[in-house]
Amino acid sequence: MKKICALAAVLLCGCWETGFSWSVSGTARDARSGAAVSGALAVIRCAGVAGAGYDSSDLEAQDSNSLTDSAGRFGLSSLGDGPHLGCELQLSAAGYQNWSGALSQACQTQASGRCQKAQVEVALSH
Repeated sequence: MKKICALAAVLLCGCWETGFSWSVSGTARDARSGAAVSGALAVIRCAGVAGAGYDSSDLEAQDSNSLTDSAGRFGLSSLGDGPHLGCELQLSAAGYQNWSGALSQACQTQASGRCQKAQVEVALSH
């Protein structure tokens, strides 16, 4: 019985996916001073984007959000094919104007109309 349990554990570990399939990351800075903006909310929005749905094995990219850390860095990542290229990345922070940008412009690696890797530098204005 111990051998069967050990074999099952090995098989389960072998099937476990490690790491993330896609990532959108970046830095938020004050447009005037260049200082890092901590506590800004980064989110992917896909409202009204045809074909932005995900199949049941993927996590919804548009449900992902991240707060910037003390260095202004944020990261959004998950398993799946990635957010649709028609989606937008949005950042908002208290005391700053909301910022949004097309994911298609920031995407560095894409496949099948989805963004697998994006890196952005965002300047937030007062």
